[in-house]
Amino acid sequence: MYLVIVACLGAILWIPPLPATVITFEEAGLHLLDPLSTQLASLGVIFNISGGAALIGGPFVPPASSAVSGRYLMINTCHYLAQTCSGTPAVLTVYFVAPWDSTLPAYVDGSTISFDLWDTNDTPLPRVIVHAYDVAGGHLGTLNLLSEFVNNVTGFTGPVHRLVFVDHGADGHVVDNFRFGALTAVPEPASFLLVGAGLVLAGSYRRRAASSNNRARKLGS
Repeated sequence: MYLVIVACLGAILWIPPLPATVITFEEAGLHLLDPLSTQLASLGVIFNISGGAALIGGPFVPPASSAVSGRYLMINTCHYLAQTCSGTPAVLTVYFVAPWDSTLPAYVDGSTISFDLWDTNDTPLPRVIVHAYDVAGGHLGTLNLLSEFVNNVTGFTGPVHRLVFVDHGADGHVVDNFRFGALTAVPEPASFLLVGAGLVLAGSYRRRAASSNNRARKLGS
């Protein structure tokens, strides 16, 4: 019985990692100039923008030096639809979440994250700054992107829960082919409470079983 309880508790906490994903922004349900937020939650990512707009852009035929093509994510420091500037840098936050429940945070191995970026405005430098954070909000590192076209951006480490793209320029930037490895969801706090209660129950059961065995040995002696 004790082993059965422990096995059940392990099953509650164990959430299998999900396969690697490539987001091309050509996914079904995305349309030109759509603001992007939760439409791709079923793939394990949600987007939040402040100080600008995050829109589906394209189609685009890139120069030979860029891997950006077709449709892409367009981040603007001036709101594209209203044509007004907020006066603050555009900040795009990408959250990794459980695909079956976007309220559950998830993380990926930072070394599996990559994307293609395009930013024509070289003032100020760096053109785009990307910060990585874990589930607890710990800062995992920063990448400073200096070139107009940066293909296959990598360099992150650790269990990344969110990426924050900061653009200080006036024209925004473009992200395409957003890749990441297996997602690992973080169990809900209620699951830990359930496991804690289960462990107490398992310990109580084990103590009662041991006590019963001791009494049986005494009666048999």
